[in-house]
Amino acid sequence: MALRKLRFPILIGAGILAAAGLVYFGHSHLNPDQTAGAIGQRAVYRSPQDNSGDVGTPGSAPVAVAAILQSGEFKSLAKNPAFQSLLNNESFQSLSRNRGFVDLLANSSFQSLATNQAFVQLLQSASFQQRAAAASGVQGSLAQMKADSQAQVKAESQAQMKAESQSQMKADSQAQMRAESQAQALLQSLHSESSVQALVNNAAFNSLMRSSSFLRLAANPAFASLVSNNSFQSLSRNRLFTGLVSQSQFQNALLQGSAASLSSAALRYQ
Repeated sequence: MALRKLRFPILIGAGILAAAGLVYFGHSHLNPDQTAGAIGQRAVYRSPQDNSGDVGTPGSAPVAVAAILQSGEFKSLAKNPAFQSLLNNESFQSLSRNRGFVDLLANSSFQSLATNQAFVQLLQSASFQQRAAAASGVQGSLAQMKADSQAQVKAESQAQMKAESQSQMKADSQAQMRAESQAQALLQSLHSESSVQALVNNAAFNSLMRSSSFLRLAANPAFASLVSNNSFQSLSRNRLFTGLVSQSQFQNALLQGSAASLSSAALRYQ
């Protein structure tokens, strides 16, 4: 009888102990963060950051610079203080984005005149700069007229092509005569300049005077200052430099604004 009376209290106590155990183990093994992660969060795969913009593609600045760094001319010039100074020159960095300037660097007429002191002196003349600006505007208009005429010829029917071609040749001849006349007028307006008198019979100079691209640059004081720069003068006599500026890869790098990058790369060759 006594054992029977105790059986129900024992069962009740065992049930209480079992419930307490479940509560204890439930709190100790389930971390709140883990619980939240399992219910309210999901794992998200994040791919590595795409740096494809840093990878050079043909024609991009990194590729153009990398190609130049491998050239023998650049490697030899990189140790030249004048070359490093020129690449780091703000006027050069600004002008080198201009197609006319880059083409002029490779122009044989300009290369032959770059170290001519009469030519350098003329570029410094404010009077020459003003007249060059006016002349470049006139020649630029003539060039546009020629381009418009060529476009019109292309638009004509085949039956009219022959006649229009002859007309185009006549227009080109007239434009060339006007350019010659404009160049002569510019020289005559500067007859008092002693430097002009020293250059008037120079074939390379007369060739440049018929170029609207050169005249636009000549009207820019920054261009005149750069040409007289000691580093530029030194490099103009350097065959490695004149060879480098004629390379299309170097020209492309300059046009893409990579002069500063080339300057930094040159320092690593010291």
